[in-house]
Amino acid sequence: MKEFNQQEFNEFIIANGVVGFFDEPITFKSGRVGHYYVNWRDVVEDAYLTEKLADFVLEFVRDNNIDVETFYGVPEGATKLGIITQFKFAKSQPNFSKSSHVLSMGRAKPKDHGMPKDKFFVGAPNGKVVVIEDVTTTGGSLIETLTKLDSMGVDVVAVISLTNRMEMTKEGKSVKEAVENLGFNFYNMSSVLDVLPMAYEKFQPAENIIDSIKEYYDKYGIKSEVKFNMADELLAKIDEKQNPCVVGLDPLIEKIPEHLVRGDSFDDVANAFREFNFSIIDNIYDLVPAVKIQMAFYEKYGASGVQAFKDSVDYARSKGLIVIEDGKRNDISTTAQAYADGHLGVVKTKLSSSPSLDVDILTINPYLGSDGIMPFVDVCEKHRKGTFVLVKTSNLSSGEIQDRLVETTEDERLSLEKLGIEATDKVPLYNLVGLKINEIAQKYRGVGGYSHVGVVVGATYPNQAKILRKIIPNSFFLVPGYGAQGGTAGDVVPCFNDDGYGAVVNSSRGIIYAYKKYGNPEDFAKASREATKLMIRDIVIALEKGNKLPLKWKTI
Repeated sequence: MKEFNQQEFNEFIIANGVVGFFDEPITFKSGRVGHYYVNWRDVVEDAYLTEKLADFVLEFVRDNNIDVETFYGVPEGATKLGIITQFKFAKSQPNFSKSSHVLSMGRAKPKDHGMPKDKFFVGAPNGKVVVIEDVTTTGGSLIETLTKLDSMGVDVVAVISLTNRMEMTKEGKSVKEAVENLGFNFYNMSSVLDVLPMAYEKFQPAENIIDSIKEYYDKYGIKSEVKFNMADELLAKIDEKQNPCVVGLDPLIEKIPEHLVRGDSFDDVANAFREFNFSIIDNIYDLVPAVKIQMAFYEKYGASGVQAFKDSVDYARSKGLIVIEDGKRNDISTTAQAYADGHLGVVKTKLSSSPSLDVDILTINPYLGSDGIMPFVDVCEKHRKGTFVLVKTSNLSSGEIQDRLVETTEDERLSLEKLGIEATDKVPLYNLVGLKINEIAQKYRGVGGYSHVGVVVGATYPNQAKILRKIIPNSFFLVPGYGAQGGTAGDVVPCFNDDGYGAVVNSSRGIIYAYKKYGNPEDFAKASREATKLMIRDIVIALEKGNKLPLKWKTI
Protein backbone atom coordinates (compact mmCIF):
# COMPACT_ATOMS: atom_id res chain seq x y z
CA MET A 1 0.00 0.00 0.00
CA LYS A 2 1.30 3.47 -0.87
CA GLU A 3 1.85 6.29 1.63
CA PHE A 4 -0.86 8.82 2.49
CA ASN A 5 -0.53 11.87 0.23
CA GLN A 6 -2.09 15.00 1.74
CA GLN A 7 -2.19 16.94 -1.50
CA GLU A 8 -3.83 14.05 -3.34
CA PHE A 9 -6.45 13.70 -0.60
CA ASN A 10 -7.25 17.42 -0.68
CA GLU A 11 -7.60 17.22 -4.47
CA PHE A 12 -9.95 14.23 -4.05
CA ILE A 13 -12.12 16.39 -1.77
CA ILE A 14 -12.35 19.20 -4.33
CA ALA A 15 -12.82 16.92 -7.36
CA ASN A 16 -15.77 15.15 -5.72
CA GLY A 17 -17.70 18.16 -4.49
CA VAL A 18 -17.19 17.58 -0.77
CA VAL A 19 -16.82 21.35 -0.29
CA GLY A 20 -19.17 23.84 -1.93
CA PHE A 21 -20.86 27.19 -1.50
CA PHE A 22 -24.40 28.58 -1.07
CA ASP A 23 -25.54 31.92 -2.50
CA GLU A 24 -27.76 32.31 0.54
CA PRO A 25 -26.58 31.36 4.05
CA ILE A 26 -27.87 28.16 5.67
CA THR A 27 -28.19 27.12 9.31
CA PHE A 28 -26.04 24.16 10.33
CA LYS A 29 -26.92 21.51 12.94
CA SER A 30 -24.78 23.49 15.38
CA GLY A 31 -27.11 26.48 14.97
CA ARG A 32 -24.40 28.52 13.26
CA VAL A 33 -25.11 30.21 9.93
CA GLY A 34 -22.73 30.08 6.99
CA HIS A 35 -22.26 30.16 3.21
CA TYR A 36 -20.34 26.94 2.62
CA TYR A 37 -20.70 23.24 3.30
CA VAL A 38 -18.56 20.17 3.84
CA ASN A 39 -20.49 16.98 3.03
CA TRP A 40 -19.18 13.50 2.18
CA ARG A 41 -22.63 12.11 1.30
CA ASP A 42 -22.14 11.99 -2.50
CA VAL A 43 -18.83 10.17 -2.07
CA VAL A 44 -20.16 7.42 0.21
CA GLU A 45 -23.17 6.90 -2.08
CA ASP A 46 -20.72 5.74 -4.78
CA ALA A 47 -19.13 2.32 -4.29
CA TYR A 48 -15.99 3.15 -6.29
CA LEU A 49 -15.36 6.44 -4.47
CA THR A 50 -16.07 4.87 -1.07
CA GLU A 51 -13.46 2.21 -1.71
CA LYS A 52 -10.99 4.94 -2.75
CA LEU A 53 -11.81 6.86 0.44
CA ALA A 54 -11.29 3.70 2.51
CA ASP A 55 -7.85 3.35 0.92
CA PHE A 56 -6.99 6.90 2.00
CA VAL A 57 -8.05 6.06 5.57
CA LEU A 58 -5.94 2.90 5.63
CA GLU A 59 -2.92 4.78 4.25
CA PHE A 60 -3.37 7.50 6.89
CA VAL A 61 -3.63 4.98 9.71
CA ARG A 62 -0.53 3.15 8.56
CA ASP A 63 1.52 6.33 8.14
CA ASN A 64 0.58 7.46 11.65
CA ASN A 65 1.49 4.06 13.14
CA ILE A 66 -1.97 3.53 14.63
CA ASP A 67 -2.41 -0.05 15.88
CA VAL A 68 -5.99 -1.01 14.99
CA GLU A 69 -8.23 -4.08 14.93
CA THR A 70 -11.64 -2.55 14.22
CA PHE A 71 -12.83 0.52 12.30
CA TYR A 72 -16.09 2.06 13.48
CA GLY A 73 -17.95 4.85 11.67
CA VAL A 74 -19.91 7.42 13.68
CA PRO A 75 -23.61 7.02 12.71
CA GLU A 76 -24.86 7.85 10.20
CA GLY A 77 -22.43 9.93 8.14
CA ALA A 78 -19.46 7.56 8.45
CA THR A 79 -21.33 4.26 8.90
CA LYS A 80 -20.79 2.92 5.37
CA LEU A 81 -17.18 4.09 5.28
CA GLY A 82 -16.49 2.36 8.60
CA ILE A 83 -17.85 -0.94 7.26
CA ILE A 84 -15.97 -0.77 3.91
CA THR A 85 -12.73 0.25 5.61
CA GLN A 86 -13.05 -2.56 8.14
CA PHE A 87 -13.74 -5.11 5.41
CA LYS A 88 -10.71 -4.06 3.34
CA PHE A 89 -8.52 -3.96 6.44
CA ALA A 90 -9.68 -7.37 7.70
CA LYS A 91 -9.22 -9.00 4.31
CA SER A 92 -5.62 -7.74 4.15
CA GLN A 93 -4.68 -9.38 7.46
CA PRO A 94 -2.87 -12.76 7.48
CA ASN A 95 -5.26 -14.16 10.11
CA PHE A 96 -8.40 -13.28 8.11
CA SER A 97 -10.89 -16.11 8.69
CA LYS A 98 -14.27 -16.87 10.21
CA SER A 99 -14.77 -14.85 13.44
CA SER A 100 -11.37 -13.13 13.08
CA HIS A 101 -12.82 -9.65 12.56
CA VAL A 102 -16.11 -7.99 13.38
CA LEU A 103 -18.11 -5.77 11.03
CA SER A 104 -19.42 -3.12 13.38
CA MET A 105 -22.25 -0.67 12.74
CA GLY A 106 -23.80 1.78 15.18
CA ARG A 107 -27.52 2.46 15.35
CA ALA A 108 -28.63 6.06 14.76
CA LYS A 109 -31.41 5.46 17.33
CA PRO A 110 -30.97 2.79 20.03
CA LYS A 111 -33.45 -0.08 20.28
CA ASP A 112 -35.73 0.05 23.30
CA HIS A 113 -35.04 -3.59 24.26
CA GLY A 114 -32.33 -6.25 24.26
CA MET A 115 -28.76 -6.43 25.49
CA PRO A 116 -26.85 -3.09 25.71
CA LYS A 117 -24.60 -3.97 22.78
CA ASP A 118 -27.67 -4.86 20.68
CA LYS A 119 -29.39 -1.61 21.60
CA PHE A 120 -26.57 0.49 20.20
CA PHE A 121 -24.80 -1.70 17.63
CA VAL A 122 -25.27 -4.19 14.88
CA GLY A 123 -22.01 -5.92 15.71
CA ALA A 124 -20.27 -4.24 18.65
CA PRO A 125 -16.73 -2.94 17.97
CA ASN A 126 -14.01 -4.88 19.73
CA GLY A 127 -10.26 -4.92 20.14
CA LYS A 128 -8.33 -1.73 19.35
CA VAL A 129 -10.91 0.55 17.73
CA VAL A 130 -10.43 3.52 15.39
CA VAL A 131 -13.48 5.79 15.27
CA ILE A 132 -14.11 7.60 11.98
CA GLU A 133 -16.18 10.79 11.67
CA ASP A 134 -16.94 12.32 8.28
CA VAL A 135 -17.12 16.03 9.18
CA THR A 136 -16.13 17.54 12.51
CA THR A 137 -17.71 20.89 13.38
CA THR A 138 -18.26 21.48 17.10
CA GLY A 139 -17.74 17.83 18.04
CA GLY A 140 -21.10 17.31 19.76
CA SER A 141 -22.11 14.03 18.10
CA LEU A 142 -18.52 12.77 18.15
CA ILE A 143 -18.11 13.35 21.87
CA GLU A 144 -21.50 11.74 22.51
CA THR A 145 -20.38 8.65 20.55
CA LEU A 146 -17.05 8.46 22.36
CA THR A 147 -18.69 8.77 25.75
CA LYS A 148 -21.09 5.92 24.87
CA LEU A 149 -18.25 3.70 23.59
CA ASP A 150 -16.15 4.40 26.67
CA SER A 151 -19.04 3.55 29.02
CA MET A 152 -19.30 0.15 27.31
CA GLY A 153 -15.60 -0.59 27.73
CA VAL A 154 -14.65 -0.16 24.05
CA ASP A 155 -10.91 0.46 23.63
CA VAL A 156 -10.77 3.51 21.33
CA VAL A 157 -7.15 4.00 20.26
CA ALA A 158 -7.74 6.86 17.82
CA VAL A 159 -10.39 9.21 16.46
CA ILE A 160 -10.07 10.27 12.82
CA SER A 161 -12.02 13.10 11.20
CA LEU A 162 -12.10 13.07 7.39
CA THR A 163 -12.48 16.85 7.37
CA ASN A 164 -12.15 19.12 10.37
CA ARG A 165 -13.98 22.41 9.97
CA MET A 166 -11.56 23.87 12.54
CA GLU A 167 -14.26 25.48 14.66
CA MET A 168 -14.46 26.05 18.39
CA THR A 169 -16.77 24.04 20.58
CA LYS A 170 -19.43 25.87 22.57
CA GLU A 171 -16.92 25.90 25.44
CA GLY A 172 -14.36 27.77 23.33
CA LYS A 173 -12.02 24.81 22.77
CA SER A 174 -10.90 23.09 19.59
CA VAL A 175 -12.51 19.70 18.98
CA LYS A 176 -9.02 18.18 19.12
CA GLU A 177 -8.54 19.63 22.61
CA ALA A 178 -12.01 18.51 23.76
CA VAL A 179 -11.49 14.95 22.48
CA GLU A 180 -7.99 14.62 23.88
CA ASN A 181 -9.20 15.93 27.24
CA LEU A 182 -11.41 12.81 27.31
CA GLY A 183 -8.29 10.69 26.87
CA PHE A 184 -8.55 9.88 23.13
CA ASN A 185 -6.03 10.59 20.37
CA PHE A 186 -7.52 12.85 17.68
CA TYR A 187 -6.41 13.16 14.04
CA ASN A 188 -7.86 15.01 11.07
CA MET A 189 -7.12 13.83 7.56
CA SER A 190 -7.86 17.27 6.15
CA SER A 191 -8.38 20.79 7.44
CA VAL A 192 -10.95 23.05 5.87
CA LEU A 193 -8.42 25.88 6.21
CA ASP A 194 -6.25 24.09 3.63
CA VAL A 195 -9.12 23.01 1.40
CA LEU A 196 -11.09 26.27 1.21
CA PRO A 197 -8.43 28.16 -0.83
CA MET A 198 -8.50 25.29 -3.35
CA ALA A 199 -12.30 25.49 -3.48
CA TYR A 200 -12.15 29.26 -4.01
CA GLU A 201 -9.84 28.74 -6.97
CA LYS A 202 -12.02 26.05 -8.59
CA PHE A 203 -15.54 27.36 -7.92
CA GLN A 204 -14.89 31.13 -7.91
CA PRO A 205 -17.53 32.13 -5.30
CA ALA A 206 -18.54 35.79 -5.11
CA GLU A 207 -16.40 38.11 -3.02
CA ASN A 208 -19.23 38.67 -0.51
CA ILE A 209 -19.35 34.90 0.13
CA ILE A 210 -15.59 34.74 0.73
CA ASP A 211 -15.84 37.76 3.05
CA SER A 212 -18.73 36.10 4.91
CA ILE A 213 -16.69 32.91 5.43
CA LYS A 214 -13.78 34.97 6.77
CA GLU A 215 -16.13 36.67 9.23
CA TYR A 216 -17.49 33.23 10.20
CA TYR A 217 -13.99 32.03 11.10
CA ASP A 218 -13.15 35.25 12.88
CA LYS A 219 -16.14 34.46 15.11
CA TYR A 220 -16.08 30.66 15.37
CA GLY A 221 -12.71 29.46 14.08
CA ILE A 222 -9.94 28.11 16.24
CA LYS A 223 -6.58 29.81 16.20
CA SER A 224 -4.61 28.59 13.20
CA GLU A 225 -2.11 25.85 13.95
CA VAL A 226 0.03 27.00 11.01
CA LYS A 227 3.40 28.27 12.25
CA PHE A 228 5.40 31.24 10.98
CA ASN A 229 8.44 29.59 9.42
CA MET A 230 11.71 30.43 7.68
CA ALA A 231 9.94 30.62 4.32
CA ASP A 232 7.70 33.33 5.80
CA GLU A 233 10.80 35.25 6.91
CA LEU A 234 12.23 34.92 3.42
CA LEU A 235 8.98 36.13 1.86
CA ALA A 236 8.98 39.17 4.14
CA LYS A 237 12.60 40.02 3.28
CA ILE A 238 11.92 39.62 -0.44
CA ASP A 239 8.99 42.02 -0.24
CA GLU A 240 11.01 44.44 1.88
CA LYS A 241 13.83 44.55 -0.70
CA GLN A 242 11.46 44.22 -3.69
CA ASN A 243 13.61 41.53 -5.32
CA PRO A 244 14.59 37.84 -4.95
CA CYS A 245 18.35 38.23 -5.42
CA VAL A 246 21.04 36.56 -3.32
CA VAL A 247 24.74 37.46 -3.19
CA GLY A 248 27.14 34.54 -2.86
CA LEU A 249 30.21 35.06 -0.67
CA ASP A 250 32.63 32.51 -2.14
CA PRO A 251 36.11 34.05 -1.86
CA LEU A 252 39.22 32.61 -3.53
CA ILE A 253 42.57 33.82 -2.24
CA GLU A 254 43.88 34.30 -5.80
CA LYS A 255 40.91 36.47 -6.79
CA ILE A 256 40.31 38.81 -3.88
CA PRO A 257 42.16 42.17 -3.93
CA GLU A 258 45.82 41.70 -3.04
CA HIS A 259 45.87 44.56 -0.54
CA LEU A 260 43.62 42.52 1.78
CA VAL A 261 46.13 39.65 2.11
CA ARG A 262 48.80 40.62 4.66
CA GLY A 263 50.57 37.30 5.16
CA ASP A 264 50.74 33.66 4.15
CA SER A 265 49.25 31.75 7.10
CA PHE A 266 45.76 30.32 7.38
CA ASP A 267 44.99 33.08 9.88
CA ASP A 268 46.06 35.68 7.33
CA VAL A 269 43.78 34.16 4.69
CA ALA A 270 40.90 34.04 7.16
CA ASN A 271 41.42 37.69 8.07
CA ALA A 272 41.45 38.63 4.38
CA PHE A 273 38.20 36.73 3.79
CA ARG A 274 36.63 38.37 6.81
CA GLU A 275 37.52 41.90 5.65
CA PHE A 276 36.45 41.11 2.09
CA ASN A 277 33.06 39.72 3.16
CA PHE A 278 32.31 42.43 5.71
CA SER A 279 32.99 45.18 3.16
CA ILE A 280 30.71 43.57 0.57
CA ILE A 281 27.97 42.99 3.16
CA ASP A 282 28.19 46.68 4.16
CA ASN A 283 27.53 47.62 0.54
CA ILE A 284 24.72 45.20 -0.36
CA TYR A 285 22.73 44.51 2.84
CA ASP A 286 20.18 47.21 2.01
CA LEU A 287 19.64 45.82 -1.51
CA VAL A 288 19.05 42.06 -1.19
CA PRO A 289 17.16 39.73 1.17
CA ALA A 290 19.90 37.14 1.66
CA VAL A 291 23.49 36.02 1.19
CA LYS A 292 24.73 32.52 0.39
CA ILE A 293 28.04 31.43 1.88
CA GLN A 294 29.73 28.31 0.46
CA MET A 295 31.38 26.48 3.36
CA ALA A 296 33.98 24.75 1.14
CA PHE A 297 35.88 27.99 0.51
CA TYR A 298 36.39 28.40 4.25
CA GLU A 299 36.77 24.95 5.77
CA LYS A 300 39.74 24.11 3.52
CA TYR A 301 41.67 26.55 5.75
CA GLY A 302 40.87 24.57 8.87
CA ALA A 303 39.78 26.18 12.12
CA SER A 304 40.84 29.65 10.94
CA GLY A 305 38.68 29.39 7.84
CA VAL A 306 35.66 28.03 9.70
CA GLN A 307 35.93 30.92 12.17
CA ALA A 308 35.93 33.37 9.25
CA PHE A 309 32.82 31.61 7.96
CA LYS A 310 31.12 31.90 11.35
CA ASP A 311 32.10 35.57 11.72
CA SER A 312 30.69 36.28 8.24
CA VAL A 313 27.43 34.51 9.15
CA ASP A 314 27.07 36.55 12.33
CA TYR A 315 27.91 39.83 10.61
CA ALA A 316 25.44 39.25 7.78
CA ARG A 317 22.68 38.39 10.26
CA SER A 318 23.50 41.52 12.29
CA LYS A 319 22.73 43.50 9.13
CA GLY A 320 19.32 41.86 8.79
CA LEU A 321 20.24 39.43 6.02
CA ILE A 322 19.04 35.84 5.84
CA VAL A 323 22.07 33.55 5.63
CA ILE A 324 22.07 30.47 3.42
CA GLU A 325 24.92 28.04 3.97
CA ASP A 326 25.83 26.08 0.88
CA GLY A 327 27.17 23.04 2.71
CA LYS A 328 25.40 20.15 0.94
CA ARG A 329 25.41 18.06 4.10
CA ASN A 330 23.83 14.64 4.51
CA ASP A 331 24.10 11.35 6.34
CA ILE A 332 21.74 9.21 8.41
CA SER A 333 20.78 8.69 12.04
CA THR A 334 22.97 10.35 14.67
CA THR A 335 25.41 11.69 12.06
CA ALA A 336 22.67 13.55 10.18
CA GLN A 337 21.39 14.77 13.53
CA ALA A 338 24.86 16.06 14.38
CA TYR A 339 25.07 17.97 11.09
CA ALA A 340 21.57 19.40 11.61
CA ASP A 341 22.28 20.46 15.20
CA GLY A 342 25.66 21.97 14.35
CA HIS A 343 24.60 23.98 11.33
CA LEU A 344 20.97 24.83 12.11
CA GLY A 345 20.13 24.01 15.72
CA VAL A 346 21.88 23.83 19.06
CA VAL A 347 24.60 21.51 20.32
CA LYS A 348 25.05 20.09 23.80
CA THR A 349 27.98 20.59 26.10
CA LYS A 350 28.28 18.88 29.46
CA LEU A 351 25.98 21.28 31.29
CA SER A 352 24.14 23.28 28.63
CA SER A 353 23.38 23.69 24.94
CA SER A 354 23.87 26.58 22.50
CA PRO A 355 23.91 27.38 18.77
CA SER A 356 27.08 26.58 16.83
CA LEU A 357 27.27 27.76 13.20
CA ASP A 358 23.68 29.00 13.45
CA VAL A 359 22.87 29.63 9.77
CA ASP A 360 19.29 30.23 8.67
CA ILE A 361 19.10 27.78 5.77
CA LEU A 362 21.33 24.85 4.77
CA THR A 363 21.64 23.02 1.45
CA ILE A 364 21.41 19.24 1.82
CA ASN A 365 21.81 16.20 -0.42
CA PRO A 366 18.83 13.82 -0.75
CA TYR A 367 20.78 10.79 -1.97
CA LEU A 368 20.41 8.86 1.31
CA GLY A 369 16.61 9.16 1.23
CA SER A 370 14.24 10.36 3.93
CA ASP A 371 16.49 8.96 6.69
CA GLY A 372 19.00 11.59 5.67
CA ILE A 373 16.48 14.40 5.20
CA MET A 374 14.17 14.22 8.21
CA PRO A 375 16.78 15.02 10.92
CA PHE A 376 17.35 18.37 9.17
CA VAL A 377 13.63 18.97 8.66
CA ASP A 378 12.88 18.26 12.33
CA VAL A 379 15.57 20.70 13.51
CA CYS A 380 14.23 23.33 11.11
CA GLU A 381 10.73 22.86 12.49
CA LYS A 382 12.00 23.23 16.04
CA HIS A 383 14.30 26.23 15.51
CA ARG A 384 12.53 28.04 12.63
CA LYS A 385 15.24 27.33 10.08
CA GLY A 386 15.16 26.00 6.52
CA THR A 387 16.73 23.65 4.00
CA PHE A 388 17.30 23.62 0.25
CA VAL A 389 17.43 20.03 -1.06
CA LEU A 390 19.42 19.33 -4.23
CA VAL A 391 17.04 18.30 -7.03
CA LYS A 392 18.31 19.61 -10.39
CA THR A 393 21.66 21.35 -10.05
CA SER A 394 23.22 23.86 -12.45
CA ASN A 395 26.45 22.04 -13.33
CA LEU A 396 26.99 20.55 -16.81
CA SER A 397 27.38 16.95 -15.64
CA SER A 398 24.27 16.95 -13.43
CA GLY A 399 22.38 15.03 -16.09
CA GLU A 400 24.71 12.04 -15.74
CA ILE A 401 22.69 11.08 -12.67
CA GLN A 402 19.79 13.52 -12.28
CA ASP A 403 18.43 13.02 -15.81
CA ARG A 404 18.79 9.23 -15.85
CA LEU A 405 15.51 7.48 -16.68
CA VAL A 406 14.22 5.53 -13.70
CA GLU A 407 11.31 3.09 -13.49
CA THR A 408 8.17 4.55 -11.93
CA THR A 409 5.40 3.06 -9.86
CA GLU A 410 1.78 3.42 -10.93
CA ASP A 411 1.18 5.95 -8.14
CA GLU A 412 4.15 8.04 -9.29
CA ARG A 413 2.92 8.03 -12.89
CA LEU A 414 -0.58 9.05 -11.80
CA SER A 415 0.81 11.86 -9.64
CA LEU A 416 2.83 13.24 -12.56
CA GLU A 417 -0.01 12.90 -15.05
CA LYS A 418 -2.37 14.79 -12.73
CA LEU A 419 0.10 17.68 -12.91
CA GLY A 420 0.05 17.60 -16.71
CA ILE A 421 3.50 15.99 -16.93
CA GLU A 422 3.95 13.21 -19.45
CA ALA A 423 4.91 10.04 -17.59
CA THR A 424 5.73 6.61 -18.97
CA ASP A 425 7.19 3.60 -17.22
CA LYS A 426 10.45 5.56 -16.91
CA VAL A 427 11.00 9.26 -16.09
CA PRO A 428 14.06 11.37 -15.20
CA LEU A 429 15.28 10.82 -11.67
CA TYR A 430 14.87 14.50 -10.75
CA ASN A 431 11.08 14.13 -11.24
CA LEU A 432 10.90 11.38 -8.63
CA VAL A 433 13.17 13.25 -6.22
CA GLY A 434 10.87 16.24 -6.68
CA LEU A 435 7.79 14.16 -5.86
CA LYS A 436 9.40 12.85 -2.68
CA ILE A 437 10.56 16.27 -1.52
CA ASN A 438 7.14 17.76 -2.22
CA GLU A 439 5.50 15.01 -0.16
CA ILE A 440 7.70 16.01 2.78
CA ALA A 441 7.46 19.76 2.17
CA GLN A 442 3.66 19.87 2.17
CA LYS A 443 3.62 18.97 5.86
CA TYR A 444 5.65 22.03 6.84
CA ARG A 445 3.99 24.96 5.10
CA GLY A 446 3.94 28.32 6.84
CA VAL A 447 1.54 31.24 7.00
CA GLY A 448 2.44 32.36 3.48
CA GLY A 449 1.84 28.89 2.05
CA TYR A 450 5.50 27.97 1.51
CA SER A 451 7.35 25.15 3.23
CA HIS A 452 10.65 25.55 5.05
CA VAL A 453 11.76 22.57 2.93
CA GLY A 454 13.04 24.16 -0.29
CA VAL A 455 14.90 22.80 -3.30
CA VAL A 456 17.91 23.67 -5.47
CA VAL A 457 17.09 24.05 -9.18
CA GLY A 458 19.70 25.48 -11.55
CA ALA A 459 19.07 28.46 -13.81
CA THR A 460 20.88 26.59 -16.58
CA TYR A 461 17.97 24.16 -16.99
CA PRO A 462 14.79 26.25 -17.51
CA ASN A 463 12.78 23.45 -19.14
CA GLN A 464 13.37 21.16 -16.19
CA ALA A 465 12.54 24.05 -13.86
CA LYS A 466 9.08 24.36 -15.48
CA ILE A 467 8.39 20.71 -14.70
CA LEU A 468 9.69 20.93 -11.15
CA ARG A 469 7.64 24.07 -10.46
CA LYS A 470 4.52 21.96 -11.15
CA ILE A 471 5.75 19.09 -8.99
CA ILE A 472 6.89 21.26 -6.06
CA PRO A 473 4.47 24.23 -5.90
CA ASN A 474 4.89 25.22 -2.25
CA SER A 475 8.67 25.18 -1.85
CA PHE A 476 11.20 27.92 -2.49
CA PHE A 477 13.70 27.26 -5.27
CA LEU A 478 17.29 28.30 -4.66
CA VAL A 479 18.48 29.07 -8.18
CA PRO A 480 22.24 28.97 -8.80
CA GLY A 481 23.78 29.29 -12.25
CA TYR A 482 22.73 32.84 -13.11
CA GLY A 483 25.47 34.99 -14.59
CA ALA A 484 28.93 33.44 -14.60
CA GLN A 485 27.59 29.90 -15.18
CA GLY A 486 25.59 31.01 -18.22
CA GLY A 487 22.03 31.25 -16.88
CA THR A 488 20.14 34.36 -17.99
CA ALA A 489 17.39 36.36 -16.27
CA GLY A 490 14.91 34.84 -18.70
CA ASP A 491 16.09 31.36 -17.74
CA VAL A 492 15.20 31.88 -14.06
CA VAL A 493 11.59 32.97 -14.67
CA PRO A 494 10.18 29.39 -14.84
CA CYS A 495 11.46 28.84 -11.30
CA PHE A 496 8.90 31.32 -9.97
CA ASN A 497 5.21 30.71 -9.35
CA ASP A 498 2.72 32.81 -11.29
CA ASP A 499 2.50 35.38 -8.48
CA GLY A 500 6.24 36.08 -8.75
CA TYR A 501 7.26 34.34 -5.54
CA GLY A 502 8.78 30.97 -4.77
CA ALA A 503 12.41 31.42 -5.81
CA VAL A 504 15.63 33.23 -4.90
CA VAL A 505 18.39 33.69 -7.48
CA ASN A 506 22.05 33.55 -6.51
CA SER A 507 25.07 35.19 -8.11
CA SER A 508 28.53 34.84 -6.62
CA ARG A 509 31.46 35.47 -8.97
CA GLY A 510 29.59 38.07 -11.02
CA ILE A 511 29.06 40.16 -7.89
CA ILE A 512 32.07 39.75 -5.61
CA TYR A 513 34.69 39.98 -8.40
CA ALA A 514 32.93 42.77 -10.30
CA TYR A 515 35.86 45.08 -9.47
CA LYS A 516 37.93 43.25 -12.08
CA LYS A 517 35.77 44.84 -14.80
CA TYR A 518 36.55 48.30 -13.50
CA GLY A 519 40.24 47.84 -12.69
CA ASN A 520 40.24 49.34 -9.20
CA PRO A 521 40.72 46.75 -6.41
CA GLU A 522 40.44 49.46 -3.73
CA ASP A 523 36.78 49.93 -4.69
CA PHE A 524 35.88 46.25 -4.82
CA ALA A 525 32.94 46.66 -2.43
CA LYS A 526 31.42 49.56 -4.37
CA ALA A 527 31.80 47.55 -7.59
CA SER A 528 29.90 44.70 -5.91
CA ARG A 529 27.10 47.09 -5.03
CA GLU A 530 26.79 48.29 -8.62
CA ALA A 531 26.83 44.72 -9.93
CA THR A 532 24.10 43.80 -7.44
CA LYS A 533 21.95 46.69 -8.67
CA LEU A 534 22.37 45.49 -12.26
CA MET A 535 21.40 41.95 -11.27
CA ILE A 536 18.29 43.15 -9.45
CA ARG A 537 17.25 45.21 -12.45
CA ASP A 538 17.84 42.27 -14.79
CA ILE A 539 15.79 39.80 -12.71
CA VAL A 540 12.91 42.19 -11.97
CA ILE A 541 12.56 43.18 -15.64
CA ALA A 542 12.54 39.50 -16.62
CA LEU A 543 9.77 38.80 -14.08
CA GLU A 544 7.78 41.75 -15.41
CA LYS A 545 8.14 40.52 -19.01
CA GLY A 546 7.03 37.07 -17.88
CA ASN A 547 3.93 38.55 -16.17
CA LYS A 548 5.23 37.35 -12.82
CA LEU A 549 6.10 40.61 -11.08
CA PRO A 550 4.54 40.53 -7.58
CA LEU A 551 1.75 43.05 -7.17
CA LYS A 552 3.44 44.60 -4.11
CA TRP A 553 6.58 45.55 -6.04
CA LYS A 554 7.26 48.68 -8.03
CA THR A 555 8.05 48.32 -11.71
CA ILE A 556 11.49 49.36 -12.95
